[in-house]
Amino acid sequence: MTPLRLEPGDVRFNYYFDKFIYLPIVNTYEFILPDYVEKRISNFVDNVYEFNNFTNNLLQLKFKETGITLSRFAINTTVGVAGLWDPASEWGCNRKTEDFGQTLAITG
Repeated sequence: MTPLRLEPGDVRFNYYFDKFIYLPIVNTYEFILPDYVEKRISNFVDNVYEFNNFTNNLLQLKFKETGITLSRFAINTTVGVAGLWDPASEWGCNRKTEDFGQTLAITG
């Protein structure tokens, strides 16, 4: 099997994509939105990703962490208004992050 080689065209594409498309979008986003709104968006996305944590905790048979993750999702979705706020962390229900790579490592 041949190793993956980085071609000069790939590097140039990534450089110009970052410089002329990605970074201007990020800088505009950070300039226009106040920090408060950015935090609400971040909390919402984190709440959506709790489903991934739930699934991976369940597949790893970590039932306590699975319950905590389900509780976090329920609390943040209801009390936290669709996940815009994170009252679960303030109440001591901390995030139990797991990813699919960890799941594969445990289940083989």
